[in-house]
Amino acid sequence: MVAKELGSPVESLLQSVNLPSQLPEEKELLLLEINCWKFVHSIAKREFCSIYGLIAGEKKPWTEIVTIKPLFKDCLNLYDLLKRLVIFAPTQSLTSRFALV
Repeated sequence: MVAKELGSPVESLLQSVNLPSQLPEEKELLLLEINCWKFVHSIAKREFCSIYGLIAGEKKPWTEIVTIKPLFKDCLNLYDLLKRLVIFAPTQSLTSRFALV
C-alpha cells in the first residue's frame, strides 16, 4: 500500500521532510534515513495508520543492496568481511550499528 493509494498529498509531504518531491523509481537510491522515517510518520499520522511503515517497508537482505555490494568485494576471509560491515553499515543506515567483540 503506497501513500498515494491512501490519498495522501505525497509531493508536499516529501518536501516537508526535505526529500525530493518526485522520487525516482530507482529502488537503490540512497536517501537520508531520518527524513524517510519522518515521511513515514507523517503519512501514518495523517491517515491514522499506525503500521504504515510496516506496510510500506520492504525487507531486503544486505547482500541484495546494490550500493553495499562493492564494499565487500575481494574480502580475503569472513573476518575481513565482518570488519568492513562494521565500518560501512552506518553509511547505509543510521540505525545499523555493529561491533566485533
